[in-house]
Amino acid sequence: MSARGRRIGVKPGPALLGAGLVAAVAAAPFLNEYLLYVLALVAIQMMAVLSLNVLMGYAGQVSLSQAAFVGIGAYATAQFAQWSVPFPLTIVLGTLATAAAAAIIGLPSLRIRGLELAATTLAFGIAAERLLFARPWDKASTMGVPVPRPAVIKGDGTFFAAALIALLVLVALDASLRRSRLGRAFYAVRYREDTAAARGIPVGATKLSAYAVSGLYAGLAGALSAYLIEQVTPGAFDVWHSLLYVAAVIVGGIGSWSGVLVAAAIFSGLPELLRPVAAYAPLVGAILLMLAPPLRPEGLSFILDRAIGAPRRRAKPAPTAADDGLALSGSVAALGPPRRPVSLSVPVRTLLSLEDVCLAFGGLQVLRGTTMEVRRGEMVGLIGPNGAGKTTLFNCVSGFVVPQSGRIRYRDHDLLALPSHARSALGIVRTFQQVGLCGPLTVRENALLAQHAIEPYGAVAGLLRAPWAGRAERRAAARADTVLELLGLDGLAGEAVRNLPHGTQRLAEVAAAVASGPELLLLDEPAAGMDPDEAHRLAERLAALHRALGVTVLIIEHHVPLVAGLCNYVYVLGEGRVIAQGSPAEIQRDPQVIAAYLGEQAGDPEARREARRAAADRRAEEAVAGV
Repeated sequence: MSARGRRIGVKPGPALLGAGLVAAVAAAPFLNEYLLYVLALVAIQMMAVLSLNVLMGYAGQVSLSQAAFVGIGAYATAQFAQWSVPFPLTIVLGTLATAAAAAIIGLPSLRIRGLELAATTLAFGIAAERLLFARPWDKASTMGVPVPRPAVIKGDGTFFAAALIALLVLVALDASLRRSRLGRAFYAVRYREDTAAARGIPVGATKLSAYAVSGLYAGLAGALSAYLIEQVTPGAFDVWHSLLYVAAVIVGGIGSWSGVLVAAAIFSGLPELLRPVAAYAPLVGAILLMLAPPLRPEGLSFILDRAIGAPRRRAKPAPTAADDGLALSGSVAALGPPRRPVSLSVPVRTLLSLEDVCLAFGGLQVLRGTTMEVRRGEMVGLIGPNGAGKTTLFNCVSGFVVPQSGRIRYRDHDLLALPSHARSALGIVRTFQQVGLCGPLTVRENALLAQHAIEPYGAVAGLLRAPWAGRAERRAAARADTVLELLGLDGLAGEAVRNLPHGTQRLAEVAAAVASGPELLLLDEPAAGMDPDEAHRLAERLAALHRALGVTVLIIEHHVPLVAGLCNYVYVLGEGRVIAQGSPAEIQRDPQVIAAYLGEQAGDPEARREARRAAADRRAEEAVAGV
């Protein structure tokens, strides 16, 4: 994060870990072999717990078999050593083998989640312990697999140094992951899968990537543990160890890298150092696991991740319409059309067209032959009473549901064959009725997340901070900062979205959508929950952005005066079909529209006159209210 919007302060978690690292290095020359062994063991267990934090804390996936991943790394490394593969290539191959195995084990997450996924991973953990590692058909396997240490790490002191270096490398990779597009994709999948897909993130592939990265961490921990104990046995990777890792992640704080590392050090180090009371360690862990979720769900991160001495910046007031020309004229270049996987330079008259789209859920017909078009460069309104099918139509366009019949075309190309994330990559970006942002992420991080499809680089490049990945991140950061400044949100850039009032969250969602460089922007009730003043300011900003950037907009909104003031053309849905279309003035006079909103029969002249009077009275009241 740039200095803009950053809250500068010291966090106890990293400071505590840094102090512990310095103390361990300083004390190492004076410690006996047993204590050096314990420190190496703690470092390895910290890696194993950090691997589970990638799954549970970053990507929101469940794993009750993390010790099995560590075991795969240990057994694979031992096998490579027996095949006379030289050290440290054994560790590299064992780590990569674990990453591949973890990705395969993560395949059920594409279809199931929650308790079902937890049960599936638990079953794998048991099967790995009893069959894959124990190998009951091989009598010699009961003695374990020997893994002699090479000369370079023969002593416990040198092994501790190697384990410490590996831990630091893993922590650095983890920091790169959190700041990369892949890390942001993990967070998006954890909190809102629909938002992730709408931002161009392939949800299924991202889940498997999370398992693979988690397996990479766990494989490194397993490879080092094989050389630490020099005799790989199934008991070191049983289900109990998996549950211990889960407890460490929950007590440390799900998603907090510093919290889970401190918890891992406590859970693994104290039983070894306090041998007389080691038998009570499981009881203490169980008590902490029971108390942490109800009393302090953030776990240790409540203390360790709290910034001390961080000044809060107040948001500047949003620019008014009078400021738009000056503010936007110097920023349009920064928000110009982004690079996309297909060329969109060929001019077209109709950007989006729907022809006879029909959709039913069970016996309920939601869309009944809906036909409409959105011409390039226009702001088109879509209104209608509740239950008319407006959001369902958006879901069809953005790929979250597939209609039973009809055609949806974008730039005269069929959209129905494309998944939702691929449609976003073409420039179709949407917002949601319920604010489509990742609440724990900051306003700026959400604006960066929205650029997933337009600033692509590989996962390995992000982890290793390759130069081209750095350039892509700088472009994304510049674009995010520009959008936030235009919308008056730069003072709130470092604030978590969930801590903001509803109206500001709505504005932040619009900012994230604009940051993604849309050609077609679908706004689903952007003024919902706003007071009249907030809705008026939002309308000003949308009009200014539309004029400056030339973005085509299709907007769903119950706030009819807002639609009338913004849109060139309006469609009205009633019971799943278009019942009227035309200019805002024509729509406001249409009898069918008045009847649809007021529940009157269009064929009754007296009812039509009464509906017109009521509509006129309502518009007058809204005008007096300042709308």
